[in-house]
Amino acid sequence: MLPAVQGIATMAESFADSARSSVAGRAAGIASEIAQYRGWLEHATGADTACRKSLRKAVDLAIESGDPDRLVHGLSFTAYVDLERGDWAESAALSDAALRVPGVHPLIGVYERFQRARVHAVNGEPCEAQRLLVMADKTADSAAAEGAPDAGYWYTPGFFGLQRARVLRTLGRVDRSRDEVEAAVDALPVEHRRSEWAAKWRRAAEGEADVPH
Repeated sequence: MLPAVQGIATMAESFADSARSSVAGRAAGIASEIAQYRGWLEHATGADTACRKSLRKAVDLAIESGDPDRLVHGLSFTAYVDLERGDWAESAALSDAALRVPGVHPLIGVYERFQRARVHAVNGEPCEAQRLLVMADKTADSAAAEGAPDAGYWYTPGFFGLQRARVLRTLGRVDRSRDEVEAAVDALPVEHRRSEWAAKWRRAAEGEADVPH
C-alpha cells in the first residue's frame, strides 16, 4: 500500500518537509516521471506487480522532488490502475490524496476531479459523481487560459471531454456519452488524434466499439 494511503492526513506535511536543493529536486522529479512511464508500460503489458512497484517509486521520488504535479501524477495513475483492478476503495483514497496536494497545475486538478467522479460512478454513487462532474467542468472553465503543464501535454478540452464521456457511460447515460465522445475526438489536436491512447476513443466515436469504461 502506498505511503500516501497509510497516512493521508500527514501527506502534505511530509511533502513540504522532504523538498531538497533545486538541483536534487529536479533530478528526483525526472526520475519520478521515468518511473511513472515505466509503470504505465508495465500496466499496459499486464505486469501488475512490477507496475505497482514502479508507481510506488514514482510517488516516493515525487515527494522527494517537492514537485506537486509529479506527486499528483503518481497518486492519480496509481488510483487509475487500482480502479481498473476493481479496488475502488484504494482508488478513492488515492484520488482524495491527489486532490489535497497544494500547488498543483490547474489543468491537472481538472483531470483529478473527473477521475474522482469516475470512482463515485463505479461505486454506485451517482449524485456524488454528478457533483464532481460539475466541479470538474467549472474548474476547466476557470483554467481555460492556462497552458498545458510540463508533465501533461495531453490536458486539453478534448481530453477532458473524453473523461466526461467515460463517467457518463459508467452512470448508464450511453447516448449522451457517445455524443460527448464524438465532440471530444473532434476537439483533440490533430497530433493527439494519431496517438495510441486516442485510438480506442476514435473507434468509439466511429461506432466501431463501445465507449471505454
